[in-house]
Amino acid sequence: MSTAKTDSTSGKAAAERLSGEEAHHKDRNTEGQPSGKAVSRPLPAGCSLRILTDFAEKQKTRPLYEEAFGDPEDFTDYYYADKCRDNTIVAVTDASGAVLSMAHLNPYTLSICGHETKSYYIVAVATDVHFRHRGLMTAVLQEIFRIAADEHLPLIWLLPVDPAIYTPSGFEVICDFQTPGSTLSVEGQADEVTRSLKEDFELSCKSPTDEVPRSVNADADVLSLINRTLKEDYDIFCVRDETYLRRERIEAALDAGEEDSGLPDDPKIMVKVTDEAALRSMLSERLREKNPYDALRSLRCLFTEEV
Repeated sequence: MSTAKTDSTSGKAAAERLSGEEAHHKDRNTEGQPSGKAVSRPLPAGCSLRILTDFAEKQKTRPLYEEAFGDPEDFTDYYYADKCRDNTIVAVTDASGAVLSMAHLNPYTLSICGHETKSYYIVAVATDVHFRHRGLMTAVLQEIFRIAADEHLPLIWLLPVDPAIYTPSGFEVICDFQTPGSTLSVEGQADEVTRSLKEDFELSCKSPTDEVPRSVNADADVLSLINRTLKEDYDIFCVRDETYLRRERIEAALDAGEEDSGLPDDPKIMVKVTDEAALRSMLSERLREKNPYDALRSLRCLFTEEV
């Protein structure tokens, strides 16, 4: 798969992708920008901040994705044919409509202390090399925070190459990222859920305008077992459903044989609390007394998702 395409991140060359945009953030912070907070600047003349939800519109971000991340074509085909069906992309475009900067909000259902809530995993963060240092990514991130707050999401998360890049925007490290193999013993029981992965993948990519095939039907009992087991072992995790399992196995098939995972040497999960009241309502009375980030760090967290 990829790693959190967080700063120029979203597929196989995760580290490279991340480093692309993250280098941009580092450079800004060494140019006199306060390291303690992100500074908002007006967008360059002719640029617009857009929220892309239409499937066809999202495809216009692919050139920047390919330039920033260099993922294998089959992974990029899969990502844009499947993952881009239900995600949201916040982008800055120029007068011609070309995408200059972007971040993808990939939706997941999180279980937080037994409460299920929608959340976004921020991936594919990238800015055109010719438009860095001009406040585009700051505008994108601030719009993401607004979206999450308006939807009353307790938190959003990402996997950075260097956590220092996102600290100025209010993100904090809460736990280590764990490789998908950490839950393989549980999800291995769902092998019968997916059949002919490559055939499904090939079908899903033949015509990006067609619906992704739904030939893989998860056994409700298997999914119930997986989520029940995860709930026993973790306080925070992504809830598994048919779509989650189908995508996980397609991504595993695409990753097969890859020697480099693209992950940072010591991958961390960073969180931005976007609705503190919503988050506190999910925590125990004891944890509600704590700083929300300290409370999250005290919980048993499992994040294995790469995109």
